[in-house]
Formats: sequence, structure tokens, C-alpha cells
Amino acid sequence: MNKDLHQKFKLAKVESFFEVPLDGDVVDKIRELKRERGYVFELPSSFTIRDLTIADNASFQSAASQIAKDAGLHRYELDVLYWKKTSAY
Repeated sequence: MNKDLHQKFKLAKVESFFEVPLDGDVVDKIRELKRERGYVFELPSSFTIRDLTIADNASFQSAASQIAKDAGLHRYELDVLYWKKTSAY
């Protein structure tokens, strides 16, 4: 997401391939948006990084793609929007 590196290495060509990093905050927000907006994608019933499977990751990434597309973003950009700022700084 560094714009200087983005331009230097011409990353616009590959942005659509970048995944959103999965953590509890991102997964919680994807689940919340599914409920609120009536998305019909299927998601695994539980989530832990340690037990994440390739199939579960694909489900979350597919959901993130749909959400990001609706917002006019790339899915990796959702990470910044959904990260809960718990620091006082």
C-alpha cells in the first residue's frame, strides 16, 4: 500500500491478485457485512488462523472480492478499513 513502491514497481498490474490479510477483525467485518447487506456468499462457521484451510481462505477471499468490488476497492485495501485501532496513539 506504499504509493512510492506501488509506482516504482508498477503494482497496479497485479493489485487484483493481492489477498486481504485475514485476522479476526477482517473476518468479523466480512461476517457483519454479510448479515447487514444480505450477501449470499458462503463462509466457514468458525475462524482461526491456526486452523485456516485453503478452502476456507478461498471463501473469505471471494467474499472480500465482492465487498471490495461494491466499494470500488481492491480486496487487500479492506485490511486498513477493518483494522480496529486499539492503540491510544
